[in-house]
Amino acid sequence: DGLTGNIEVGYGSRDYADVRLPDLRGLVVNGSLNIEANESLAFDLSLGTTFAGQSQAGVSGSVAYNAGVGATWSVRDNLDLNIAADVSRTRYSNGERDVNLNASLGADYWFNPYVGLTGEVSRTKLISTRVGAAYSATNIELGVKLRH
Repeated sequence: DGLTGNIEVGYGSRDYADVRLPDLRGLVVNGSLNIEANESLAFDLSLGTTFAGQSQAGVSGSVAYNAGVGATWSVRDNLDLNIAADVSRTRYSNGERDVNLNASLGADYWFNPYVGLTGEVSRTKLISTRVGAAYSATNIELGVKLRH
């Protein structure tokens, strides 16, 4: 029923005055696509690019690319179920690389129009060429939502 989105494409560069630090350069792509399939089902697609500084000696920073997909299903007026997944690839100026994989399942339950309960279970896996950086983690989050 509804389709909205945007995309930005360009080229990014960070040039450092210190000749010992490699410059960062890369394609920049940012965008989103939101699809409302019907009143109770929506999908989100996203692309993103991030240039980040680094505190490690001899490494000027990194360029990270991220792609994600998610869906929200409004089961009832007061209950939403969410599922999402994303992957990011980070390239550091010293040639090292990371791949980060994330997946999550969540729910929002509203007791009334102003107070709700939110919960999410997510799984993250980092694959890296950096020594000792790889890991896997499971997160469980539970909270209260307030809206005015």
